[in-house]
Amino acid sequence: MRDKQTRAVELRQLDDEFVYEREKLDRAVMNPSQIRLVVRTFKERVCSEIFAGREEVPKTVFFCKSDQHAEDVLKIVWEEFGRGSDFARKITYKSEGSVQDHIKQFRNDPQFRIAVSVDQIGTGTNVRAVECLVFLRMVGSRVLFNQMRGRAVRTIDRTDFWQVTPGAQEKGQTKDYCVLVDCVGLTDEEVVLKDTNPLDTKPTVPFRALLRDIALGITDDETLRSAAVRLVRLDRRLAADEREEFAGTAGGATMTEIASELRKAADPDHQLATAQERTGQEEPAAAELDSARDELVTHAIAQLRRAEVRQKLEELQAEAAEQLIHVGGHDTLIDAGYVDDDRATELVQSWREFIEKHHDDYEALRAYYSEPYRRRPSWRDIKELARAIEKPPMNLTPQRLWTAYEQLEGSRVKGSGGRVLTDLVQLVRYALERDEELHPREEVVRLRFDLWLSEQQQGGRAFSREQIGWLEMLRDHIASSMGFDPAEDYDVTPFAEEGGMEAAYGLFGKDLASVVEELSEVLAEA
Repeated sequence: MRDKQTRAVELRQLDDEFVYEREKLDRAVMNPSQIRLVVRTFKERVCSEIFAGREEVPKTVFFCKSDQHAEDVLKIVWEEFGRGSDFARKITYKSEGSVQDHIKQFRNDPQFRIAVSVDQIGTGTNVRAVECLVFLRMVGSRVLFNQMRGRAVRTIDRTDFWQVTPGAQEKGQTKDYCVLVDCVGLTDEEVVLKDTNPLDTKPTVPFRALLRDIALGITDDETLRSAAVRLVRLDRRLAADEREEFAGTAGGATMTEIASELRKAADPDHQLATAQERTGQEEPAAAELDSARDELVTHAIAQLRRAEVRQKLEELQAEAAEQLIHVGGHDTLIDAGYVDDDRATELVQSWREFIEKHHDDYEALRAYYSEPYRRRPSWRDIKELARAIEKPPMNLTPQRLWTAYEQLEGSRVKGSGGRVLTDLVQLVRYALERDEELHPREEVVRLRFDLWLSEQQQGGRAFSREQIGWLEMLRDHIASSMGFDPAEDYDVTPFAEEGGMEAAYGLFGKDLASVVEELSEVLAEA
């Protein structure tokens, strides 16, 4: 076991068998074999195949989950390449020296080939010679992912490239493309998380002490806000089964729900709104405001006053604070590189066999397998199917399937697909011969949108530029999530940033609900 703060390692006999899922990897558990396999495959396959003919490793950024993860990765990079800190360095907020100085050296030093980072090179940096990004972590925001990806897409003058890329000038090599190496399934996900980052005004107070204070009735606004922040942070570090375990202890309440209630109880605006609702007065008396706050606080801390809930939180935090080192693990490389014809045939065949065998087990298959069955698959249905096929022995992702079809039936495969999870719908339809050609889901939805918009205009229904902007946001949301739920989706990106339902109603008036329902039906049609 390794203490995450001091990094001291001690041997300990585990009481029970320890089973961990990928969510815990590099957080609760560090498996050197897994990191080594990634680094070795990068060295043997990426450097020799994708960048064939290069004298030197392309300038590369490894994106890690934490400073400790970056430390583990850097150590193994040094071991596998047999080169030291001139070749690869860590650039995180805990690195010795200035982060900006390290980035400047990475930009200008031809010997500095690999930077191991968390977020420090993800945004706002300009290292034009970077040609490869290796993702060893998920990214919870499409905006952040695009910013991180943007570190490699910058063009660079050949003379500048030659100055920082040994051997490139002699062979006439330039930066013609960049490569993203996805080691965690990031490009199979379409995840946009809400930004929950309230101010923790008591960062030095231990979480256990905050919980104790709340149990004793200390419920000032700072304590409530700080507890809310800690709950959100802890929730993000847990696996799905641990979240379910907590909810079972807390009477069905999740950490994020409790955190939300704590923030509301500490929010003066919410306190005022509650008092106004209770009294019917625009300016409630001070006593009414105090009474409203007391009511909100009582509701918010109800679960935290239970000893078993606080104990469960402390247990989960302790598990998140220590990391098991899996020293006996031996990972096996399943696949790496481009798909050949034989392998592509095997992938497509296994996909079709899976559909035949399991068409009654998954809604995302049942919706297309039997023609009379018209239940439209939801995002959850598509996600469930994707998780099922990515498990051994199939190890399939939408992108691997798309690439296989592209290799075998290129003339019938249109566009570059498989990068978003909803493309799985098109792969199901194509495998079942519902469609004669394989088009990315986004293109299908855009075509339907253009046809619908043209029909509206021909029918005398005109939309303003602002209205069309909202309709296009709706189109893109449906393309990536299989539908639009007015009860929830107005509060997520990008609708929330544009004013949510209130702004949409201001544009469309009483026609809003009918327009949204009609367009949703057309675009999300199975």
